[in-house]
Amino acid sequence: MRSNHSSSRDRLRKPMRWLNLLMILLLAAPALPLMAQELKVEALRQIDQILTLKRSRTAAQHKIDSRLLMELRQRRGEGLRGRLPQLRMGARVQADGTVRVDLAAQVSPQLLSRIAELGGRVLSSHPRFEAVRADLPLEALEALAGMPAVRSVRPADVMITQMINTTEGDVAHGTDTARLDFGVDGSGVRVGAMSDSVDALVSLQGSGDLPAGVTVLPGQSGNPGTSEGTALLEIVHDMAPGADLFFATGAGGQAQMAQNILDLAAAGCNVIVDDVLYLTEPVFQDGIIAQAVNEVAAAGVFYYSSAGNSGNLDSGTAGVWEGDYSGIALPGPLAGNGQSAHDFGGGTNNNEITFDSPSLVTLQWADPFGAASNDYDLFILDAALANVLDASTNTQNGTQNPVEAVDSIADDDTGNRVVVVLFDGVSRFIHVNTHRGRLASGTDGQVFGHPAAEGAMAVGAVNVATAGGGVFTGGPANPVQTFSSDGPRRIFFEADGTPVAPAVATAVDPGDEPLGAPMPEVRQKPDVSAADGVSTATPGFNPFFGSSASAPHVAGLAALLKELMPSLNSEGAENRVKEGSADIESPGMDNLTGVGLPIGTDVLDGAQGFDEDIFDFLLKLGENGNCSSPHTSGTGDNEVLFDGLDELLDPYTNGTQPFVFEFETDANDSDGFTGEITAKSDNGEDLFPDGFEDPDSGTPLDAACIEIGIDDTLDSDEEVLVSSAMVEFFNDGTGLFGGPIDITSSFSNPFDGRLSIIFPGLAGQDIDEVRLTMDVQSKDIFADGFESGDASSWTDQVP
Repeated sequence: MRSNHSSSRDRLRKPMRWLNLLMILLLAAPALPLMAQELKVEALRQIDQILTLKRSRTAAQHKIDSRLLMELRQRRGEGLRGRLPQLRMGARVQADGTVRVDLAAQVSPQLLSRIAELGGRVLSSHPRFEAVRADLPLEALEALAGMPAVRSVRPADVMITQMINTTEGDVAHGTDTARLDFGVDGSGVRVGAMSDSVDALVSLQGSGDLPAGVTVLPGQSGNPGTSEGTALLEIVHDMAPGADLFFATGAGGQAQMAQNILDLAAAGCNVIVDDVLYLTEPVFQDGIIAQAVNEVAAAGVFYYSSAGNSGNLDSGTAGVWEGDYSGIALPGPLAGNGQSAHDFGGGTNNNEITFDSPSLVTLQWADPFGAASNDYDLFILDAALANVLDASTNTQNGTQNPVEAVDSIADDDTGNRVVVVLFDGVSRFIHVNTHRGRLASGTDGQVFGHPAAEGAMAVGAVNVATAGGGVFTGGPANPVQTFSSDGPRRIFFEADGTPVAPAVATAVDPGDEPLGAPMPEVRQKPDVSAADGVSTATPGFNPFFGSSASAPHVAGLAALLKELMPSLNSEGAENRVKEGSADIESPGMDNLTGVGLPIGTDVLDGAQGFDEDIFDFLLKLGENGNCSSPHTSGTGDNEVLFDGLDELLDPYTNGTQPFVFEFETDANDSDGFTGEITAKSDNGEDLFPDGFEDPDSGTPLDAACIEIGIDDTLDSDEEVLVSSAMVEFFNDGTGLFGGPIDITSSFSNPFDGRLSIIFPGLAGQDIDEVRLTMDVQSKDIFADGFESGDASSWTDQVP
């Protein structure tokens, strides 16, 4: 529950804040409804003053965060204090007169040299992510922002970790029993952890709480910090004592964290866990950290992330408001400019902060990052609605990010009011977040950023004490912590900023279509929950509360799963963890706990869910070569292709022939399923006009050729049984040879690969459609259990 910044733990901590927050969250009561209150004339005048300053900005100033500009104006003696008596002039200037900033820019030697010429110091640069972190003199910001390569200059992103001696979670999740039953301890598996730092590493290695061979990526210890990373490593080590441990800090900015994720995967980490969140990560699309998560997950890495400790609607601890912007016209000096303020409900154009945010208050809206064309502003007013205390008024004119943020780190904003103003543009779906504060009017949707990535499993928190010293039983006995963050996460844009495809766009409820934005994809987050409130030997983390403690429990269990099933991919691991979870809170998947609490013996048990595999049929047609030429394949639920193709191309042009691929399946968990693929020329031209060359002799063959593959995409390289396989060739809807051709005998049983089949005499026969139908059944590799000691005693578990 503690708030941390990457550069200074103590400076951002409010004394005893974490303890007070914990007590209040535990005693949380539902928020009271808002009462209609209006902004006072003086507050409207001050907002107008701030927006007038915004309109006067130069081209370079439009690229600079408004908090930095306000600090610069104040230091230049522009008399802002007289006009805005209670406004916090709040950029954080360091002792040497510099400010720490993050640049969005095209990184080049010229840019880095210019920073040095202006008296700055580059801390890190990442050309791939177009990001630079640097310390710069405040007076140099405008000169740097004037460079065409620079898109924006903003205060360095604030990072928090999700914190609130053998971990009690080892027993509560049943992994102590699972290790014995299945004979695994994580040996051969590499687990990478990401948090703030590992200051206590040497001490814990000396005490035996961590092994000697922990690998810290060069320069990425994060020291000095709180050493929360060692607490994560302790939990993983307790759960999977044979696993090799790695660490890289999540500090240093979003680009540095994304790079460290890629570097941990490059170092061979099969499992990665983090408890880090940057408060300005994109809410409505995948940012660079989420993209790195998805990249390593696609390569087979199991990724787990803390869901967060920012509260949830069901527990009355919501600190977020998410929904359509609804404007109330502002009177007085703002009326002529057409500005409006958001109606948070019942005609109330403000939202009371009922519990102080220990970090930032942020606003995001449904515009793509790097291309925001609607301009919103964020204000904090006093409780009387008479004075502006803080404001974020960045420019969004088509090339900036849809983000505003005000700093509440050094101030107690309890009782103050959040106001959202539409400066220019149209209504969009918005997200106001107090990040562990609380709002009088709140909603669900707290989980955001990389924990909401498709490649990550977001983990909520359940107090280990509810297990009573034994294994979690599920149901009402193991409620989620009141501070645990809820979902769902609504995603409006792909990573590149294009609207999500209609095929994946969904509404939360029928008719729940947002204003001024595409229909979102709804991701159900968190995915699972796990123990917190556990013991560690890391100073300051005994007990260790928060989803920071929960995520490494699942990562440690995943290490056991990876040892047991080395060929398991990330999707398969997710399915196993979910299949082996005990339901809590609302029945089934819910936006507070996910599917529930993973139980080690059930996750590793081979009798649990292995008859629910999903297989991909792959059909490839070829011409003017042989069947191993790189043509595409029609696939089922997952796009897994042979020949190195990494995406389904639909339609795909085979030479000059456009093909349209369709897939139909009727899955049955226990009996297998029938799948059908149709490859059809969409212009009626011959799919096999020229025949093939014999791959060995090069002799031309008057034949059609197809290649068939079946690939298991979930649990392992499990074999399958092909009980029936038929191919039909069509010309303008008429079947050739009088009906289907039985090719069942061409398959080995069980079948675990692919084959090519030549059909003589079919070249140049105006074949415009090929249809493949197969009956497939999975061959359960754990169907018979194993013999355990006594020859007469069999179990239904994996040896």
